[in-house]
Amino acid sequence: MANTPVFPATPRMGIVALTSNTLTTVLSAGNSGSYIEKLRYACTASEAVSLFIYVSDGSNDCLIATIPLSSTYGRIDLDFAIPSGASIKVKLSGTPANTVYVSVFGGDY
Repeated sequence: MANTPVFPATPRMGIVALTSNTLTTVLSAGNSGSYIEKLRYACTASEAVSLFIYVSDGSNDCLIATIPLSSTYGRIDLDFAIPSGASIKVKLSGTPANTVYVSVFGGDY
C-alpha cells in the first residue's frame, strides 16, 4: 500500500453577493472531490444579520457555522474535504441593509 499524500491539483474559488436570506451555493465540489480551505466575508457596514454556512450532500443541507456580521469583514478556516456532488452554501438570517460578499477558497483533487 502506498503512503503518497494527496493534494488539491486545481485551485478553486467561489464568490457570491448576498442581498436576501436565500440559500445560495458558493462552491460545488469537482469530479474527484474538493478541499475547502477557508471562507471570507465582507460588507460595507456592520449588519444586524448573521451568516449561516452549510455543507450540502446534494439532498440535505447541514448547518456547520453561524457568524454574526458585527464587523465588516472576517475569515473562517474550514479545512476539510467534500466529496463529488457536495457543496458549500450560505444564507443570511434576514435582509441586510447592504450587500454581503462571501468567498470560499480551496481546490479540486
